[in-house]
Formats: sequence, structure tokens, C-alpha cells
Amino acid sequence: MKRMKRAFKASILASILLSAVFSVCYGQQPRPLPPAPRPSTDLYISKIYGTGTSCPCPELAAAGALFMNGIAVIVANGGAMAAGGTLKLTFFDLSAGSTQTRSVNVPPIAPNTISDVLVISTPTLIKKSSGIKAEINVTGWAVDVNLANNVMTVNTCALRGVD
Repeated sequence: MKRMKRAFKASILASILLSAVFSVCYGQQPRPLPPAPRPSTDLYISKIYGTGTSCPCPELAAAGALFMNGIAVIVANGGAMAAGGTLKLTFFDLSAGSTQTRSVNVPPIAPNTISDVLVISTPTLIKKSSGIKAEINVTGWAVDVNLANNVMTVNTCALRGVD
């Protein structure tokens, strides 16, 4: 009797193992779940402007240079959820004789609002033909749905409220 029970248990165990091996080797594997959809937003560069009340030394523009008291960027959020990012500003600094890059973290901006981001607070002499390039990249979980408006380059001095 004990022998029959042992043989019966062995045959059950063998069929379970055989079934498992067969399903792993020849059966269908479970499909991975699709990733959860990520929320979308639309951060973009609205304007690059010089700080102060005027663009000093407009005569320098004729000589191929821009003199700005400081540089700020308006970053806007045209998306449906708040999002922050990293703002990168690139320009050729004539005083240093080289291309300069500054990066600033931008805190989350509410949907359909703007944020003024001061990037450089000191007077800067910029090569006009290279211009000032600003680029915003969303950080965090959200996805930017319109990357085409994340970059802007200007070759003139503009002020905050003046176009």
C-alpha cells in the first residue's frame, strides 16, 4: 500500500514537472503589461530679454555685439499639468572669448502660466551673430508634447514688456 501511494505521488509530481517544463519551453509566456501613460505638458520658451530699463550701447549692435545688463527668459507652460525643467542658455561671451553655457533649474510652472527666469545677473557682452540660445527640457515624470517650441535663439536685445 505504501508503495502504491509513493508511486502515485511520484507520478503526480512527474506530471506536474513535465507540464511546467512543457509550458515554459513550448507554451506562451505571459505578456508584460504596457507602461502606464505618462502625463503630458508643454513647456516652451516665450521670450529672451535683457534686464534693466534699456538695452545699453545700441551702437555695439552695428559692430556685431550685444551688451546686456543681465539675461532673463520667460518660460511658459501651455500644457494641462504643472511641470518644471532645466533651462540652458548658450551664448558667445566676447569678454571671455568663448562659448558659455548656463543651466538653471526651473520650478514647476502651473498650466497656462509663465515664469520669468533670471539666468545671468551681471553685464554681458555677447557676439551678435551667435546670438543667445535658450532651451527648456522638462524634468520629472511628465512628457513634453511639443519639443519644437523648446528652443529659441535671438540676435537682438529686447526688454521684458517691449517687443
